[in-house]
Amino acid sequence: MNSNQATFGAGAATALGVEAITRNSAEKLLKEKIVQLSAQPEFQWKEGQTNYEQDPDGSPAVRVALAGCSVDFDLWAGLRNPAKVGIYPVGFQEIWEYYAGNRKKRTDASGRATIFQLSEPFLEAKKRYNRVLIISALLPLSKEIFATYNQYVRNKSFSPWDGYCKAWSECNQLLDRGITRLAMSLGSKTRVVVAMNDATVEKISTEAVPLTRQGASHGVCKEVNYPQKSIAVLTGLAQFGVSRMVFRDEIVQGEVRRLMGTLRSIVIFHSDEENTSDGGEVLPISTGWQEKTESLSDFTVLDPQVNSHRFCTYLPGNGERGCGKCLAFCPSDALAKSSPGTNGKYPKPLLDQEHRFWDGSLQFDNGSCCDDRGQLHTLYDEWMCGRCVAICAAEGNRREEAAKLWESING
Repeated sequence: MNSNQATFGAGAATALGVEAITRNSAEKLLKEKIVQLSAQPEFQWKEGQTNYEQDPDGSPAVRVALAGCSVDFDLWAGLRNPAKVGIYPVGFQEIWEYYAGNRKKRTDASGRATIFQLSEPFLEAKKRYNRVLIISALLPLSKEIFATYNQYVRNKSFSPWDGYCKAWSECNQLLDRGITRLAMSLGSKTRVVVAMNDATVEKISTEAVPLTRQGASHGVCKEVNYPQKSIAVLTGLAQFGVSRMVFRDEIVQGEVRRLMGTLRSIVIFHSDEENTSDGGEVLPISTGWQEKTESLSDFTVLDPQVNSHRFCTYLPGNGERGCGKCLAFCPSDALAKSSPGTNGKYPKPLLDQEHRFWDGSLQFDNGSCCDDRGQLHTLYDEWMCGRCVAICAAEGNRREEAAKLWESING
């Protein structure tokens, strides 16, 4: 464990059967939830196919990261931008207000119905819960799924592989339910646990965020106000590639393995009293860490030291061969129209599109991307693009040194 990491919550002992909530214990429990769920009939394939990636021991290759900060910490400082996470991303206050609004007391101590059914204000809650723990989780699709679909990508087939949409959908459901069950297992009287699954994220975005801050008023990510990908990056679970997709590279049995798939998270409000000095692995989210992850995600930053930590090899290091396969195989050209060159500079045709820049950040060409895959999905309900993901996962260049450096930082 890195010396820069702290411990969270001996209070998790009852739920997890360990002294503290650690990355390993949370990961182990989530693996168990995924295995239990995947045994249900709706996830069983006739051929015995397993859609999620597996570790050498045969368990789901689910990965978990833990990160913590003060309840007053601004999680989205420097990122409130329609070209990044949107203008009004959900913070701890909105998450608390959603939780408190659904936990209002309807009776008094004597069991009588109360006249005032008020939820606890965030300011009051902060007197008891001064810390926040974020658990981010990744359930990657199997390399066989990506390899199969990549054959279609490489052959420039108009259609996707028939099973890709179903495989992705099943992994999405497995993690969505798994993270909910993990959240329930972590609950206690001394902390508030909110599972940021699909249903919760949708409801928070529509119930705890004013109408004037939803949809197009928020930015291009207008469906919801809680960006799971950015949470994964902030917690150190994964990194953005130039494709604007996130993935995780790690060393497994001497080789770099790339994990890409579905993401979910859990937000836990707790107090300092639950912290101990050993057992846990919590990455402190600080202003410095935010700046580091932002630099890694910005491919106009050419600093060799920053680039050496990147999993994505779009900007080649010394003696490296650059990648950029995700751009080359994007059917709508949205990625090529939204990325700097390998010199870190935007080509003149993009710079001339001043309306797409906000505080120096380029808005992703969401219209081209959504029109292409959205229209085809309307015509063929099992249509799914994801070609940038498939080719990156199947044959994207690996940077072993980056995987080692990242492991030394994040444990």
